[in-house]
Amino acid sequence: MGGIFIQYFKNLFIDTFAQPLWVSTLAAYLAAFCILLIVSYLSFLIAKKIVRIFVDRWLKKTKHKWAQYLVKCKVFEQIAKVIPLLIILAAAPYLAEAQPIVERVAGIVLLIFIAKGIDALVEAADDIYKTYEVSKEKPIQGFLQVIKIASYVMIGILIVAI
Repeated sequence: MGGIFIQYFKNLFIDTFAQPLWVSTLAAYLAAFCILLIVSYLSFLIAKKIVRIFVDRWLKKTKHKWAQYLVKCKVFEQIAKVIPLLIILAAAPYLAEAQPIVERVAGIVLLIFIAKGIDALVEAADDIYKTYEVSKEKPIQGFLQVIKIASYVMIGILIVAI
């Protein structure tokens, strides 16, 4: 099943342009990657719109101020960025020889977005904590920075492991 798209585009370019095999193979990979990127970008736009609708409805229903801090720190936007990467990972087996490269790059970018999501969540927690009076007496900024550093170190280790 792997390589269906690549084989299709390769045959298309060979039949249409009568190019040598390596040119057709390169063109097939470029076409498959372009289609994959377009589908991923469209899925990002759709996911962002759905997340925005969901968050707007949720904010109207909830009376908690902390929900607004999650929106302000763009926690939900970071979640929406994960959807295209999941689509890329799901489509990777169809890219034949490029599958390992696509999976590694998508995995690395996914980990980076997870790190940014954790960072946004920690920022939101800091903003929420600052709304309480106790935050003036007992700041937690240092503790939150340790959490951020630890998450980036763990993500860095996972990136190297990929």
